[in-house]
Amino acid sequence: MLRKLWPLWLLLAFVVGITLGGFSIWRALLPEFESFPEWSQHHLETGQHTAEGRPATAEQRVAYQKAREEEEKARREWHVALATWAIAAVTMLLAAGTLVLAIFTYELWKEARSTAQKQARDTRRSLLIAVHSAKASRQVARATTDAVADARRAAAEEEARRSWLERAHISGGGTRVMEQKYNTANGTWYVGPTDKFEIHINNDGRWPAVLKTIHWGGCDRNSVPPDPNYTQSISFLDTIRPGARSHKTKIISIPDEWPEPAIFVRFDYFDIFLQQDRTAGFIVEMMPGKVDPVPIPADERYTRVS
Repeated sequence: MLRKLWPLWLLLAFVVGITLGGFSIWRALLPEFESFPEWSQHHLETGQHTAEGRPATAEQRVAYQKAREEEEKARREWHVALATWAIAAVTMLLAAGTLVLAIFTYELWKEARSTAQKQARDTRRSLLIAVHSAKASRQVARATTDAVADARRAAAEEEARRSWLERAHISGGGTRVMEQKYNTANGTWYVGPTDKFEIHINNDGRWPAVLKTIHWGGCDRNSVPPDPNYTQSISFLDTIRPGARSHKTKIISIPDEWPEPAIFVRFDYFDIFLQQDRTAGFIVEMMPGKVDPVPIPADERYTRVS
C-alpha cells in the first residue's frame, strides 16, 4: 500500500522544500530591513545633532522620517509575504493531504471492490458447491431409498419364498374302496370295487398342518356347477406331517344320481408355520367300475388354496 503512494510522497517533499526555501529567502532579505544606522534611531529621535556632533538639518530629519516609513512599509510587506507563503504552504499541504486522502480512498475502494468481488466469487463457488452437494445428497438419498426399497422387496420375496417352501402344501385325492367278495358260483374269494370313496390328503411342504374339517359334495362330471355345493361336512382332527402322501381320512359314498359322477372335496386346516387357518380342495370323476379317480377341469373355486 505505501509503495503505491511514492508519487504522493514526492509531491509532499516538493511542498516542504518550497516552504523551507521560501523561508530561507525571507531570512536572507531580512537584514536589509534592519540596516539603518544607529545614530538615526538615537540622535535624530532624542536630539538635534548627528553622531559627529553637528546639528541635524531639516533635510536629514525628513530623510530619516522617510526612511522610517519605508522600513515600516517593508516590514508590513514582509509580514504580508510571510503570511502569503504560510497560506500557500498550508494550501499546498491541504491539497497534498486531500490528494493523499483521495488516493488512499481510491486504494481502499479498489481493495474493497477486489474483496467484494472475491467474496462474490467465493459465495458463488460456495453456492455452486452447496447446489452440487444438495444434488449429490438427493441422488444418494434416492439411491438409498431405492436400495432400502430393493432390500425390503428382496426380504419380502425371500420371506414369501421361504413361506412357500416352509409352509404346509396341502392337496387331495382318493381312491375307490376295494374289498374282498365271495363268488358263490365257483366258491372263491376275490377283491372287487365298492360304491365307497376313500378321501386322501397330501402334504408336500416342510411344516406339518392340522386338519380340522372335511367338506364334500357330488355332481355330474359333464355339468359341473360354477360354485361348489358342499352338502356334507365332518370335523376331522388329524396332524398331516410333512411329506405325507395319500394319508387316509374319511370314507364316503359315491353318488349314484348320475351315470358319470364327480366328487369334490375341501379341507379346512391350520398351517403351523404361517400360524393361520387355510383351505384347499380338489374335484375328480369317479366312473363306474374304475378304481382310480381322474381330475377334471373346473372353476378355481373347486381347487383354490387360500
